[in-house]
Amino acid sequence: CWSYLGQTGRKQELSLGRGCWYKGVVIHAIAHALGFFHEHNRPDRDRYVKIIFPNIEPGKSEL
Repeated sequence: CWSYLGQTGRKQELSLGRGCWYKGVVIHAIAHALGFFHEHNRPDRDRYVKIIFPNIEPGKSEL
């Protein structure tokens, strides 16, 4: 399940193979094709996201 981000040329490819045919997954791939990307990767995300570290379970704060 993948798509290039935004317009890449005349055709816009996205892949919806086996296991991808779920409403949310299809919408996600189409959104990428339209140029939307994950909010947590936005360059200005720190202006809008506040992490409350005391609310994170011990041992779960590292990726």
